[in-house]
Amino acid sequence: MRLANEIKSIKNRRPPYLAGLAGEFLVMQKLHDRGLKPKPMGAQSGYDIQLEDGKRVEVRTSQSKREGVQAREKDVVDWGWRLKNRGKENKFDYVVCVALDERNIEDSECYMLSADEVDRAPSTTLPRFKKVEKKLWIYRSREAMDDIRRKNPQYLSDWEIEINQNRSKYLLDNRLGDLVR
Repeated sequence: MRLANEIKSIKNRRPPYLAGLAGEFLVMQKLHDRGLKPKPMGAQSGYDIQLEDGKRVEVRTSQSKREGVQAREKDVVDWGWRLKNRGKENKFDYVVCVALDERNIEDSECYMLSADEVDRAPSTTLPRFKKVEKKLWIYRSREAMDDIRRKNPQYLSDWEIEINQNRSKYLLDNRLGDLVR
C-alpha cells in the first residue's frame, strides 16, 4: 500500500494508468488480507486477478469526476466505470469498481458486481459513450444522485439507482463470501 499512497502524492489527478495500478494493488491487498490467494494476470487475459479456485476478477478504477457531463454545474462528484464495451464479451466472473480516494488510497471504496449483475445492467444510449455498452456511476451522496435524476433522468438507469441506494450491499468487504464459495 505504500506504493499506492506514494502515487497519490504525484498530483491530485493521477494519470489513468497509475490510478488503475493503484486500484489493482488495493484490491489484491484486500483479497490477500482476507486469506485469498490473488494472482495478477497479464494485460491480454481480459481480467486482472485470478483466484486460486479459478475465479476471474477484473478491477476498474475511477478517480472522482467533476466534469459537468451529467449537469451543467461541475459540483456533482461521481465515479464512473465502463463495465462492458459494445460488441465485446467480458471475460471476468466479478468486476471490482474502485472509487479512488484522492487523500488516502486505502480509504477508497471498492464495489463488487458479478458478471450476471453486469449482464442485467441496461445498455447505455448516451451519445458521448458510443463504445460503451454498460456503465455504472456512483455518486458521493444520495443528494447528488437525486439532483441528477431531477435534471437529467436519462443519465441514470433504474439499475444504477438501485446500486446507489444500496451501496453498502455492493461493497467488496460485504461480498467477499461470494469469492470463497
